[in-house]
Order: sequence, then structure tokens, then C-alpha cells
Amino acid sequence: MKALILKDKMQFVYGDVPKPVPAKNEVLIRIKAVSVCGSDIAGSDGSTGRRRPPIVMGHEASGIIEETGSKATRFAKGDRVTFDSTIYCGTCRFCRSGRVNLCDNRRVLGVSCQEYRQHGAFCQYIALPEHIVYKLPDNVTISITCGRGAAKALDAAGAQSTFCQAVQCLQKGGIFVTLANLENAFPSIFPKW
Repeated sequence: MKALILKDKMQFVYGDVPKPVPAKNEVLIRIKAVSVCGSDIAGSDGSTGRRRPPIVMGHEASGIIEETGSKATRFAKGDRVTFDSTIYCGTCRFCRSGRVNLCDNRRVLGVSCQEYRQHGAFCQYIALPEHIVYKLPDNVTISITCGRGAAKALDAAGAQSTFCQAVQCLQKGGIFVTLANLENAFPSIFPKW
């Protein structure tokens, strides 16, 4: 599958990585919309220590269920979904008290620090535990759910936010929220999926 890989400080490569296979409690999501968070921008220069190359960044995204693991029962192929940016265990004292953001075993999507490397959503597919995935209501567009600001701005402008737009924007050093419909502006850079 294709992914946007941070290969070195401020150096992104659009390349191939293995397509994930969902574990028994996971779902495979085909990414349809992704936003560039401020932490992605700050982390790409290496100053935070939380984006150690090589890493597929991105944690604000949404998409469509492509496949489910053998024990994943909450979703079906074709369901439109979004997900938490943090994979939490659900069993530690923090998770049991509802404070999953403090989970002893948490892994943030798109982060590679000294403790772990967890590839994120700047790619075509991502496999995630079904307990951090949420079905979208019919009246909510996929692009609205992928980020707090960028996707809402693009959706309001009538643009369809896509993985290709994020890739193009990052390669050009731009801010995602200020650009709309890059796929039409730069059709020769990436193929349409």
C-alpha cells in the first residue's frame, strides 16, 4: 500500500509499505480522509522527540471498514468510521476509571518515541483495535470527522479532503487548512484511488 513516510527531519517520501492484516480483535480501515495536526507539523522537524524516522504519521482520520478480524463483532465491511488517536488497553487502573488518555500501555497513532513506534494514518489502510473505532452517523461526512479544523474548513469549502491532499500539502510544506482540492490542482503528482 502507499504511505507518506517521514524518512528524516522534514523529509517525506511517498512510498510503499506492507498493507496491515487485522488481528482477531482489530478492523482494517481504508483511509478516506486525513488531517495534518499541529503536532504532526511540530514533530516532523524532530524537535519533539516523538516522531523519530522512519514513521508513518497521522492520527486524525476516518474511513471505511474493509475487513474485520475473527473476533471483531461491532463493525461490518462498508461501515463508515473514525477512531481515537490513542490505542489504550482498557484494563489498567486508568482505563478502568475512564481516564484512557493516561493508560499505562497507551500508544499514540503516528508516534515513534523511545518507548514505542506506532504507525499512523497517512496511508491507504490502518488496522486498529475495534474498541477505539466509532461508527459515523449517516448525517456526518467522513471529512468532518478527520480533524478538528482542517477537514471542517475543506468540507465547508465544498472540497473533498483526501489522503492525496495531505500528501501533496506536506510535500510542498503547506498548511493543510489553507489549501483546498489539491488533487485537482496537482493531478500529475498522485494517481486517483
